[in-house]
Amino acid sequence: MAQISAGHYEEAVASLSREETYGTGSREHLVPALALAGRVPEAQEEARLFLAGNPNWKVGDLVANSPFKSPSDAQPLVDGWRLVGLRE
Repeated sequence: MAQISAGHYEEAVASLSREETYGTGSREHLVPALALAGRVPEAQEEARLFLAGNPNWKVGDLVANSPFKSPSDAQPLVDGWRLVGLRE
């Protein structure tokens, strides 16, 4: 999340795609990292996979469960999910 917040989207993609992190819930953050890196088709596929396993998940859950002190600090994550078409 720190890499995404700092605008280091490709670095975030690399971190979240590592074998030891991929599929461990990292998709929730991988989706916006890919989308914000301009890799929207990949982000859409990851979103599809994530939502298949989490059908009741909403963007608001991401904000509510983020470690940021201010909800606005999670805005890049929200923006990334919106780029793949998810609306609250």
